[in-house]
Amino acid sequence: MYRLNVAAEQIEECVNKGMFALSYKPQIEVGEILLLQLKKSDWRLQGAKGGRIQHALVFQRCEHDQEGNISREHWPNAGKTWSWILYSSAALEVTPFSLEDLPLARESHYQAQSNPVQIDPEDEAIILPYIKWSSATPLNILPQPSDEIIFPTYEEAIKIEEISVKYAVAEIKKWYPQAQVEVMSHNNPGFDILVTEQSQVIRYIEVKGTQTDKPFFHLTETERKFSKNNSLLYTLVVIWMIDLNNKTYKITKHDGEVSIGDILKPYRYLGLLNS
Repeated sequence: MYRLNVAAEQIEECVNKGMFALSYKPQIEVGEILLLQLKKSDWRLQGAKGGRIQHALVFQRCEHDQEGNISREHWPNAGKTWSWILYSSAALEVTPFSLEDLPLARESHYQAQSNPVQIDPEDEAIILPYIKWSSATPLNILPQPSDEIIFPTYEEAIKIEEISVKYAVAEIKKWYPQAQVEVMSHNNPGFDILVTEQSQVIRYIEVKGTQTDKPFFHLTETERKFSKNNSLLYTLVVIWMIDLNNKTYKITKHDGEVSIGDILKPYRYLGLLNS
């Protein structure tokens, strides 16, 4: 877990795009939580309402912005550019709090001017309850097209979906016995289950279910894109050959990007003729 100081005029882009700019490349592992702390002066100008930390990100990767083009595009009024851009796989809501108000072990309460500042393990335990894991919003995904392809579903589609997630959760708890396994809201874009351990996201899991005798599945472009952007933390789980009466099933999983050609094959196309 890390603390990042953010100016008021920059925080909206950080939250909506999952981006942050630094002058050097940080040594942050994939899945680390980034706390977005509003600058104290900006917080006071806004009336000092709530805590300085109201949002967090899940770190994904860094990109070298040597010419400063990315910086200028996303923070045009900053008056400067940065050499490295941090990208996140998800945004998290936080019960508003200020580090200064918590009974932390570190006397400075992580108020150094530098970015980023790593949070000590004993203080992470105090901060973690403020993170709303169920609010995880995937980032760096394609928007849903207005004419989204609708595939035919089984008569018991709703039941199949519910039972697939239930079976998947049981299996995931075996794979990660020390982790927290949380089911996302229905139709959460990009993934169905979030797996965290202490303060770190360790897996985004998409679940597909079918009664067919092979692990067939349908994937939207949004879901495929998410698997690509988050390949290091992504797993596709297919629950197949589901027998609702006998409560039996088979399970197959794939870690990493769900790639076109190797796994995905053309099935249908969306067309539009000039009228």
